[in-house]
Amino acid sequence: MIHGGGGFDSIVGYFGGTESSHVVRVGCALRDDQLVLYQTDREDELVPLKRPVFCPITHLSPEAAASLPTDTANRGVDVGVAVVLETTDQHVLLTRRARHMRTFPRVWVPPGGHIEQGETLLEAGRRELQEETGLHLPKCRGDVLGLWESVFPPMLNLGLPKRHHIVVYVHLLAQQSQAVLQDRLELQASEVDGAAWLDRSLVEAIVASDQEEEGVTCSSPSIPKTFK
Repeated sequence: MIHGGGGFDSIVGYFGGTESSHVVRVGCALRDDQLVLYQTDREDELVPLKRPVFCPITHLSPEAAASLPTDTANRGVDVGVAVVLETTDQHVLLTRRARHMRTFPRVWVPPGGHIEQGETLLEAGRRELQEETGLHLPKCRGDVLGLWESVFPPMLNLGLPKRHHIVVYVHLLAQQSQAVLQDRLELQASEVDGAAWLDRSLVEAIVASDQEEEGVTCSSPSIPKTFK
């Protein structure tokens, strides 16, 4: 398990995020099996680091923070990788986490997981993609899209924070169409119980929507009016 930072202070906040600003730009690199985030003036090294507007860390009172169990408060920040796999016909793969998962059960997410010792970010992403979906794509091009500060439970009304992650999103461009890759899917039942391919226009509508809305309204007639 790879760790970076510590405690339940917001990483976005550390790099300048405020109550009304939830995205910053940072440098990002794996060094000695640890994710290092840093400030830099080099545009080619900067990636967005974002948290949701309802991030529980930003709304955690001093009293609530003091009540966290010692092992939770001292756990540090875990690091994971998520793969945004895009096909030649512009479809993106999502998987649904199994019901028994300790964090985010039954939630639709890109394939992903932990980073093993000695791996690069892209190597970790390709390995997790193969383990969870059966898709072995060693030749597809990829790069880092951005970072997401994730806390579980995701909102304070669901309970006090238990886990704190920085998730590195990597974008992989497949050399095959959605139909070809669909025939190759072999889901890892212990972690994944569903998969879906979303058209890129629907993904863009979801990303552009307000994070606190229950549904995503889409104007295009080719996609559903809502996505929940």
